[in-house]
Amino acid sequence: MESPSFALVCRLQLCEVPFVNEYLAYYHSLGVDRFYLVNTEPENGDAIRRSIADEFAASITFLSNDGDPNSVDECAQLALGHIRETYTLHLDLDEFLYLGGHTLPEFIEAHGRTQGSASAFLFRWVMAPCVRDLSRPSIREIVSDGYFFPGSEVKTMAETA
Repeated sequence: MESPSFALVCRLQLCEVPFVNEYLAYYHSLGVDRFYLVNTEPENGDAIRRSIADEFAASITFLSNDGDPNSVDECAQLALGHIRETYTLHLDLDEFLYLGGHTLPEFIEAHGRTQGSASAFLFRWVMAPCVRDLSRPSIREIVSDGYFFPGSEVKTMAETA
């Protein structure tokens, strides 16, 4: 069986540029193969592209959303036609998944597939602003500590159709 590949779709705005490389590094270390960054501010496209560290450039597909910049669903729809990876995550730039120390391939192996024709996985997650609130130096440290917002909200990863 071929190894699974992973895509991550994310809306990116100029105000988020200071955090983009930590985000890319975190998800790259979890096994994301390709990032589909949807720019909702076309006038800032060059500045956004220049902010990306060279080490991530080859794994990014930049897409421009000239429609409603606040429509997260529209961004995902725009990326869908480009995705060739086995699984797709759709997250905001301030959302970090907790995989209990696993990479994405290890998580799939440990948790198996769900019932039905397609696979979907649920993840606990933390938002980046907690790093400052809890005086942690990095998002990796706060995620490894297992601190999560109260509630049962989860993020999903689905098998790409």
